[in-house]
Amino acid sequence: MQLSLTASMTLWGKLLKLVGTHMIGNKTPRQDLLDMLTMLHETNQGTMVSPRASAIAGRHLMWVHHTLGDA
Repeated sequence: MQLSLTASMTLWGKLLKLVGTHMIGNKTPRQDLLDMLTMLHETNQGTMVSPRASAIAGRHLMWVHHTLGDA
């Protein structure tokens, strides 16, 4: 089964949210986690060749950032 780009990025975003929620539950400081997500976003922006993939990844990462920031 081959996933579309959007489906792959959605799955990736949900996995990041799950990992982030677990880290917060294990007493990782929220700001440290948000800083890690920011660094991941900056790395993605510098390495993704496709502008569409980069935009989708950025939107999903910001969703995770906001979700974890509000948790």
